[in-house]
Amino acid sequence: DITEASGSLSVGVSGITTNGSASVILDAAQALNINAPITTGGLVELSALGAISNNVSGVITAGVLDTASSGDTTLTGANNVGSFTAINNGTSGDISISATGPLDVAAGNITNNVGNVTLNVGGAITQTGTIVTNTLSTSSDGGATLTGANDVGSFTATNTSSGDISLRTTGQVDVAAAGISNSAGDVILNAGGAITQTGIIDTSGTLNTTSVGGATLNLGNSVGGFTASNTVSGDISLTTTGALAVTAAGISNNVGNVTLTAESGGLSVEAGAAGAAGLGISADGGTVELIADAIALNAVLDTLPTGGAVVLRPFTNTLAISLESGSGLLLTQLDIDQVSSAVLTLGAGSHTGDINLNADIAFGTARSRMELLTSGAGRVVG
Repeated sequence: DITEASGSLSVGVSGITTNGSASVILDAAQALNINAPITTGGLVELSALGAISNNVSGVITAGVLDTASSGDTTLTGANNVGSFTAINNGTSGDISISATGPLDVAAGNITNNVGNVTLNVGGAITQTGTIVTNTLSTSSDGGATLTGANDVGSFTATNTSSGDISLRTTGQVDVAAAGISNSAGDVILNAGGAITQTGIIDTSGTLNTTSVGGATLNLGNSVGGFTASNTVSGDISLTTTGALAVTAAGISNNVGNVTLTAESGGLSVEAGAAGAAGLGISADGGTVELIADAIALNAVLDTLPTGGAVVLRPFTNTLAISLESGSGLLLTQLDIDQVSSAVLTLGAGSHTGDINLNADIAFGTARSRMELLTSGAGRVVG
């Protein structure tokens, strides 16, 4: 246990090594600088009334690393730490750690109400404790599972090799400008408030959102699939640059609207495994609007019993809409049969392509009417 009562404290030259799991406790009255290795199988506790930092030589190897600073904690060496807790008691400053292997946020928590938290890890990230911060940034190899009662204002993350990126936060959350990228699994966002985005979401897996107050994700996202639920108020909206598939888990928003836009590649609402019914899209009394140049409905779009409307239209406004056969956005009787709504609208005021009625289409008794909308040079033919 080393204490510096009056000034900064530096660990240099040969560093500190303990036998077995003995603890290393360093306490500085100002800054604490780690310039040589600290090695123990047990606890390393770093406390400073200033900033805490290490350089490339000051590698920390420990079972548990616990830090308390008044300012930045910047531990960016090739550290090997099993679990990590940290608090910033200052009026500014960030908490940042790099580790070569997996890292658990321990029960002591990571708390930084005046700055950001960055976890840059060569393995998986898990948590036993919670994270409180303005912006949380994670980099993992094997997944980031952060499903505790976190309080995170904005979030950015990358993951490789395997695993999902999963975040739960008790309030609203914004996908920060650096975005979320997972080349190996799903992205799961569970918020006690609204979900918004400044940066894009790019995942080869499924994007799964749970929100209270809406999920507005209208930048150029790229997702393998999408499922969502929302309560209390607000809409669910998602825009992708490529194909978009609503998975069998479906979308539920009975307090607002659902708008999905696929700028290319088409949009599908999927059935369940082995032909089982998918949950489809539910928006009781709201509007479900699907915008894509190809649409395939294999599960129900339901805005009843309150009423509501379903709108199907192409992303390319000049593209024709054709019923049963023909070119452009092709919709069949099987697609129409999946609509359970007071009103079905094909097209929009901005749609200038033809609507081709190439066969009789039945719109069931549970629905009130079908509207065909086109403008400009667009015609209704049939």
